[in-house]
Parts: sequence; C-alpha cells; structure tokens
Amino acid sequence: MTDGADEVRLTLRLPTKLRDQITRDAAESGRSLNAEIVKRLETPEGESAKLAELKKQLLDEHQAYVRMEALFDSQMTVIEEYRSIMRGLTQQTLRDLGTIESLSSILTSLETPPTPEVVDMAKRLLAQALETKKGIADELESQRKKYGAD
Repeated sequence: MTDGADEVRLTLRLPTKLRDQITRDAAESGRSLNAEIVKRLETPEGESAKLAELKKQLLDEHQAYVRMEALFDSQMTVIEEYRSIMRGLTQQTLRDLGTIESLSSILTSLETPPTPEVVDMAKRLLAQALETKKGIADELESQRKKYGAD
C-alpha cells in the first residue's frame, strides 16, 4: 500500500459468498479486507493457483512425515520391548547356567561318589553350560560393539 496520495476510493459489489471467503482469508493472513483485495489484485492469477498447490503439497508431505514419525516411534517401542525381554531372558539363562555349574561341582565333589553315569552327565552338563555361557558372553560383546553399551 502507499501513503494514501495515489489511492482511489471505490465502492465495490461482491457476491456474499466471495466476500465471506475473502474476509476469512484476510483474517487468516492477518490483513484487512481491503489489504486482502489489493493483494489478490496485485498477485498474478496463475501464482495464486500455484501457491495453493504448493500449500497442498506441503500439507500432504507434513501429514506423511507425521505418519512416518508415528510409525518410527512405534517401531522403536517394539525394539526397546524386545531388547528388554532379551536382556531378561539372557539374565535368567545365565542364572540357570550358574545353577548347573554349581550342581555339577557338588556332584563331582561328593564324599560318596555318584555312579559313573551321574558323574558323566554332570560333566556333560557342565561342559554344555560353559559353552553356552561363552556363546552368550560373545554375543553380548558383539551387540555392545555394534549398538553401544546397554
């Protein structure tokens, strides 16, 4: 707008729907009704349509981003729950393996030796427990290196 020196007062008749639309648009953009009409007259016709299309594309992309972000958040929640379950299972397995080690040690060090079959079974269980513990320890170390300390 100018300082008023080269302005002309004009009486204008508009359909009510068009006036209402321009009034809403002016309020949304923070302009007066007059400023909105001037803006529209100064804006090339194709530019308004292009701007509307760009706004629609931006809104569509924003909505897609919001959906993608929600999906990502839900996937991260599932991953964290999975990791928590796996930590619990690993801890329980390690406790169970410790129990097997203790029982094997007790069986092999009794005053009255158990039967050779029991001793053999205890040794096999101990060997398997130690092998499983080593496998878990190696896997945990691999995971720590890959994903960081947990």
